[in-house]
Amino acid sequence: MKSSINGPGHDGGPLDASGVLAGFLASLETFEPDEILPWFHSDAVIEFPFAVEGRPKRYEGTAELTTFFKWAAQVFSTISFLDVQVWPLADPSMALGEFRSSGVLARSLVPFGNSYIVTATARDGRLSTYREFYDPQAVIRAAGGGRV
Repeated sequence: MKSSINGPGHDGGPLDASGVLAGFLASLETFEPDEILPWFHSDAVIEFPFAVEGRPKRYEGTAELTTFFKWAAQVFSTISFLDVQVWPLADPSMALGEFRSSGVLARSLVPFGNSYIVTATARDGRLSTYREFYDPQAVIRAAGGGRV
């Protein structure tokens, strides 16, 4: 799915955080920086508080986000995000999301799945922070106890 900040049914004004988060999540399966990065401010931060040992917990700015998405594209031979739900919060600059993944790790061809909770903040129709909480043990199990 090609994503667009001014997508179908959108009036052209800035999306609130729930709209931006939903658009980003729809583009995420591509792991293509050209599809994903337009959803982020150039100074945006992505955080993974429960990242597995050896992986960064934080990426900041376009260069680091690009590096992360290129790395992620190499980790998975296929990935789908399922049961995606996004909820607006009382503050329209904040949103909460929940989804699960199903895919295959590229190196080992082992099936991979996880469940996620994400928080996001947006300004001017783009993500400024994205914080993803997932089960790191699922990553370690899928990698056979090794590094991903």
